[in-house]
Amino acid sequence: MGTHPKGPVRQPGPPASPSSRGELRPGVPHDDRMRTLAFALFEAGHGYKAVSTMTGLPRSTVREWGRLYRTFGMEARERSHGGKSYPIEVRLAAARDVVEGGMPVAEAARRNGVRSDVSVSVWAKRYRAGGEQAVREGGGPRGRPPASGCCGAEGEDPAADASQP
Repeated sequence: MGTHPKGPVRQPGPPASPSSRGELRPGVPHDDRMRTLAFALFEAGHGYKAVSTMTGLPRSTVREWGRLYRTFGMEARERSHGGKSYPIEVRLAAARDVVEGGMPVAEAARRNGVRSDVSVSVWAKRYRAGGEQAVREGGGPRGRPPASGCCGAEGEDPAADASQP
């Protein structure tokens, strides 16, 4: 460091990487240490806004972790971090609890060990619409639908097709 009348001056050098500055990078999952810290703060009675401020994590992430903490307790910290597939028996039981039993979605999720209230809500909606079979079949094909044949293949003249008998 150099000197300056107003104080020390930092010499130019390569910029520090985001991780070395303790900053979060978009699209990079939060590590287990941060998740553990957030859960410990929930355990101490802090809300998601305070935990977000204390940890520097996005509010949306901390709010979701808070929901998991309220639903599953400290056990949720150890649960998988990505999407999870549930056996059909679990899906049907959760859907029946909501539709036939009148149970709130959050309670049905907790009772059946499902992390996402949204999943239970979707299964219940399918169950109402088409019964057990609709839940078994799922949501149909995933991904982008194939291109329609309106314009023909590349390099073809759409008008040429119209002139043929």
